[in-house]
Amino acid sequence: MANHLSALKRARQTERRTVRNRANTSSLRTQLRLLRETIEKGDKAAAGAADLLVLETDATGFKEGSARERQVTTVAGATTIKVHIKLLDKDGKVVLERDVQGKVHFFGENMNATHALAKSIAKVLKENFIAPRPGATS
Repeated sequence: MANHLSALKRARQTERRTVRNRANTSSLRTQLRLLRETIEKGDKAAAGAADLLVLETDATGFKEGSARERQVTTVAGATTIKVHIKLLDKDGKVVLERDVQGKVHFFGENMNATHALAKSIAKVLKENFIAPRPGATS
């Protein structure tokens, strides 16, 4: 039992936080369960699509960098993720096969390399499957 005011306050805060954390944990577990169920079921509507493409990725390399090194010298400390991507049609025939990478060169956390990787994959898909607009220069 708390004997002074600061200890009483801390006990009240702990009680409030415990209730909030239990609710958040329960909500998170529910969302994870729903996500797992969705992944297991798959997208039934997509299976009937005529122009369905499946993206397969295979990580081929990872070099962990250092945010500290990037801040001190913007040359060293780059984080790199290398991935081999395959785009398959409905029958499993390879439509596109490429190596892409995501890097964080200058500032930012190591997780920004995944963002850069996603942008690189999107760029490859856009270049190969979206026709340029008339009059657009690149």
